Amino acid sequence: MTPLTKSDIKKIARLAQLEIDDSELDQKLSEFNRILSFTEKLASANVDQIKPTQFVSEETKTPLSEDKVKPSLDQELVFQNAPDRQDFFFKVPRMIGEEK
Repeated sequence: MTPLTKSDIKKIARLAQLEIDDSELDQKLSEFNRILSFTEKLASANVDQIKPTQFVSEETKTPLSEDKVKPSLDQELVFQNAPDRQDFFFKVPRMIGEEK
């Protein structure tokens, strides 16, 4: 994979709505490229002889509970503390703006 550039880091930061100071740019560029290099090593690892497993250990089991149908909450009760709503939805302020 081609190493990232400072321009790539700035674009990633903008898309994630993060501010990266120019003084941090070289450090972040190095960190990103180191991570990408590591993922390339993982992707090229020969795992043909390794049996796929669902769990790290065969003894590990995820306890699952049975689904149970229960009455839902009253809608008015649910919305009584909501600062704003529209029909049957909570209305919240926009968290992610449009791309600049």
